[in-house]
Amino acid sequence: MSHERVRTLLHEAENYIALYQRNLNDGKTIDMSGFEKLATDFCNELSDMSREDAKLYEKSLNSLGISLQDLSEALVSRRDSIKTQINELNAASKASTAYNNNANAGNK
Repeated sequence: MSHERVRTLLHEAENYIALYQRNLNDGKTIDMSGFEKLATDFCNELSDMSREDAKLYEKSLNSLGISLQDLSEALVSRRDSIKTQINELNAASKASTAYNNNANAGNK
C-alpha cells in the first residue's frame, strides 16, 4: 500500500488513455491489453488502503472514469462509421455485380 505506487499507476493510466485517444483520432488501431493489468493493479493498491487514504484519489478516479467513457463513445462512433462504410461498399458491390450480370446477359 503506497501512495507513490497509486500515483504512478494513475499517471500511467492517464497516459494510456491519452495515447489511445491520439491513436484513435489518427485512425490507428488501439491495443488496450496492457490497460487491464494496470487497472487491476491500481484497484488492488486502492483496496489495500484505508477509506480515508483511498478517498484522496476520488477526484482523479472520477476524471479517469470520464476519460474512459469519452474513449468508449469514440470507439463506438468509429465502429459505427466503419460499419456504415462496409454496408455502403457491399451495396456498391451488389449494384456493380447486378450491372455486370445485366450487361453480360445483353451480350449473349
